[in-house]
Amino acid sequence: MTDTHGRYQIVAPAGFTPVVGALAGMLVHARESVVDTVKELTVEQLDYQFDAKANPIGAMLAHLSSVEWFYQVVSIEGRQPTGNEWGEYGRFLRLGEATWVAAQGQTVEQHLARLAGVREMTMKGLAQKDDAWLAGTFALPWTTELANHHWAWYHVVEDELNHRGQM
Repeated sequence: MTDTHGRYQIVAPAGFTPVVGALAGMLVHARESVVDTVKELTVEQLDYQFDAKANPIGAMLAHLSSVEWFYQVVSIEGRQPTGNEWGEYGRFLRLGEATWVAAQGQTVEQHLARLAGVREMTMKGLAQKDDAWLAGTFALPWTTELANHHWAWYHVVEDELNHRGQM
């Protein structure tokens, strides 16, 4: 991504309400830092595990796209994923051996294209929302507790930055 706002600035993209826009700006900044970290890695580097329990970088990139996709569906679209959708993105949702294998052999261009495709849909969806929407709640399939939309998108940013730190 091209840094159009300065290294130390979070700027809301045009067309967003103030708080949703600030969150969208954080998504942009976090993604820029991930891309800068991985953009020149080889397949061998993306698939490398320094021990039997370590997440390869490629698997973490696939996981990031999956986490964002999941919250896009349940938060922005307000529904649960379909079976077909689970086949494309769900396989990367939980890091572990199955995700490691599913992500293996993919180039950085493939990972970045997946991330960009999901992000494009996220930004389109968030541009349709307003600041009041952030306080609204939705159901998560693994708990009876409700999550609010602000938490979901905080979690996407937090997960991206956490895994970037591991990369």
